[in-house]
Amino acid sequence: MMSRDEQIARAIMKREGWPKVVNDADDLGGLTKGGITYVSAVAFFGPLTRTQFESLTDNDAVVFYTMVHIRPFDTITHARLREYVIDLGVLRGVRQAVRMLQAIVGTEVDGWLGPKTRAAITSFGPAKVLAWCIGARLWHIQTRIDANATQAKFRKGWRTRTLSFDV
Repeated sequence: MMSRDEQIARAIMKREGWPKVVNDADDLGGLTKGGITYVSAVAFFGPLTRTQFESLTDNDAVVFYTMVHIRPFDTITHARLREYVIDLGVLRGVRQAVRMLQAIVGTEVDGWLGPKTRAAITSFGPAKVLAWCIGARLWHIQTRIDANATQAKFRKGWRTRTLSFDV
C-alpha cells in the first residue's frame, strides 16, 4: 500500500504528464520532465547530463516530489489545504506557496512555514484559507498572462488544475 505522500507525489506526476519531456520555449521552467525542471533536478540530484535527466525513473520522481515539495508542508494538518499548497509549490516554488498562505492569513510574509503561520491557518479556518488560495492563484494566472502574452496558451490547463481543488 502506498503512503499518502507517495499518493500525492504520483498525483502530481500525473498532472504534470510524467514521464513526458518538454522544452517549450514559452514555458518559463525550461527543460522539464513530468514537471521537474532540469535546474531543480540538478539542484536535488547533483550534476546530470540531459540524457541522465531524461532517464529519471518513476521512483526518482517520487523521491524528488516528496523531499522537495511534500515534506515542507508536513505540518499542515488539513488534508485538502496541504495537497493544494503542495501543488502550488510545484508550480511556483515552495517558498512562494508559503508566502501566498502568509499573505492570506496575515502573518509575516517570509516564506517559512512556522508556528505563527500554522496558528493563523487554524484561526482563519483551513477551508477558508483554501478558498482564498484558489482565488489568489486564479488572480496570479491572469496577472501573469497580462504581463506576458506568451503564457496565455497555458491558461486553460492552469485554471483547470486550480479549480480541481474544490473547497
